[in-house]
Amino acid sequence: MKKITLRQRQILILLAEGMTSKEIAALIDVSERTIRSEIAALMPLLGAQSHFFLALRAFHEGFLPAKAGYCANEKMKFNGGNVAMLIWRQKLQALIALRP
Repeated sequence: MKKITLRQRQILILLAEGMTSKEIAALIDVSERTIRSEIAALMPLLGAQSHFFLALRAFHEGFLPAKAGYCANEKMKFNGGNVAMLIWRQKLQALIALRP
């Protein structure tokens, strides 16, 4: 298993829940630039080209808890302006449901 920091794992979980870099930064009280830097460091480590595949690889590597992929931020569920994020979240939930 690859080694990641506790902060990187936390970011992966929040990313899998559909949060943006800006929302993650506000939640864990760091700059958005720090979050983007951590995500950029995680992408080659997990062999991902996008946020979706980063979350997917994190899932396959065992970095996400069984409940990851649901939205902890309830207001995002009803944000009609972010249809792509909703579809992304539903795909990840379906993959997690298949996990043994």
